[in-house]
Amino acid sequence: MTLIHQYTQGIKEAMCEIETAKEFLQDTLPTDLGADLSTLTVVYANVMDSEHEILDDKVMELVYSVTFQGKEGYVVVLCDRNPCLTKFTISEIEKWRLKGCSRHLNEGITNGIPFNYG
Repeated sequence: MTLIHQYTQGIKEAMCEIETAKEFLQDTLPTDLGADLSTLTVVYANVMDSEHEILDDKVMELVYSVTFQGKEGYVVVLCDRNPCLTKFTISEIEKWRLKGCSRHLNEGITNGIPFNYG
């Protein structure tokens, strides 16, 4: 296992721990969304391959289910291990967001698509 793979796996394991995810989202999500983080559950966690070689090869995608103002919803967190921004970064992030939404819908989850706050 390479050092990069160990790092990526470590981030995945940490962000799949509910208390760690709650702390992260509490500091990240706008309070006016009304997210009830006591309802937080991990729906999906995976490493995605980049389609552009300049952006390196891995992004961590995490999808959480959470209640927003009494309604079930989803939050997507994308963690890119590449610290360099390029002219392709924004378009790649949008592609990953759309891929995640498509996967979510293709799995038959019909009560909403993941919320993408960027």
